[in-house]
Amino acid sequence: MLSGYLSHHKLIYPPKPTLQSIVDASLTAFNAATAARMLTLKRLRSEPDEDGFITVTRKEKPDDVPQERKNRATELEDFYKFQRREKRDVKMRELRERFEADRRKIERAKEARKFKPY
Repeated sequence: MLSGYLSHHKLIYPPKPTLQSIVDASLTAFNAATAARMLTLKRLRSEPDEDGFITVTRKEKPDDVPQERKNRATELEDFYKFQRREKRDVKMRELRERFEADRRKIERAKEARKFKPY
């Protein structure tokens, strides 16, 4: 009974080298099929039909999309609403602090300009 389970387990979970060879073969076949499909589409795009007209089709997008466009969402600092709100609150707090510091500085300058004879 136990040997049946073990053989079943070995069939479901093959050893790593066997699994790797299966994956490599599958990916090679997939890449070859994709390349053949792209070649066929490219040939069909440039081939005139029976009336002599070339059908205008959209081009396939290249795979080499710049990295900055692919991961734009992961680079956003304030993706969520609460992050934008917190950022706005921090900015307002900094503006208030700068305003108060400037106001105190102006008051000191005004005091220094007053004439005090005694």
